[in-house]
Amino acid sequence: MNDDDLRALRDLPAAAPSAALDARVLRRTHDELRRRQALSRVAMVWMRVALPAALAAAAVGYLRWALDAAGALHR
Repeated sequence: MNDDDLRALRDLPAAAPSAALDARVLRRTHDELRRRQALSRVAMVWMRVALPAALAAAAVGYLRWALDAAGALHR
């Protein structure tokens, strides 16, 4: 392709999608956004509640084990 061919392609008018396609894309987009918002709520609960609680439980469990192990070594 030479520059004239590329210029001719560039000058072609853009094809507008049909109204039905526009409506379908808009509906699917909104459905996907709603689905992702629901997932993000679950992720938010996980990150703000469940994960810190699990980490705190693991830390407490580890500290209990470490104290028991140190006490057993001391005796």
